[in-house]
Amino acid sequence: DGDARYLRFWDRINEAGLSTGESDDYGIDVLAGEELRITLVWTDVAAAAGAGITLVNDLDLQVIVPGGNIARGNVFSAGESVAGGTFDRLNNVEQILIRSPITGRYDISVIGESIPGDGSALSDRQGYALVVSAAAPPAPVIAAPGNVTASVAGTSGIEIDFDAVAGAERYNIYRAEGDCSAETLDFSHVGQTTG
Repeated sequence: DGDARYLRFWDRINEAGLSTGESDDYGIDVLAGEELRITLVWTDVAAAAGAGITLVNDLDLQVIVPGGNIARGNVFSAGESVAGGTFDRLNNVEQILIRSPITGRYDISVIGESIPGDGSALSDRQGYALVVSAAAPPAPVIAAPGNVTASVAGTSGIEIDFDAVAGAERYNIYRAEGDCSAETLDFSHVGQTTG
């Protein structure tokens, strides 16, 4: 039958990471019945010698749960995330843990609160890894989009066009080096369309 849980992760290198004021947003569908864990980690640059607070590049984890409450990373009561609180300004590991989530869509944001860097190359952009473990909803069977084309979009990257598929609410975009004969594990998640 397969596992009742799923594990999703997003890995952003510094070059594709966040600058101050930017955010990356992800949506996940969760079934009730098993705990939901969302963990954000990043490798920070070194703080100045003798600094009282050693976090330099500060990312924030925020989740809007079904019903509209907002959970923030590392805001816990009795070992479980609670709504409200303030963002963590000290740690480069943040987690949201909901022991009994309700079924629905959870909107996750990784926010570049303050990314000053240390003056070294790309240190003013912060990469990260985001990992989600939750009860897996049944996957709908939807056909792949047709007429997929990719073209160079100048310095902004690649533009991907395709025909929409009936019943699809959004599309996840993945990439791999070379061609599509790569092993599944060699693909990395690039982003998700908004509609």
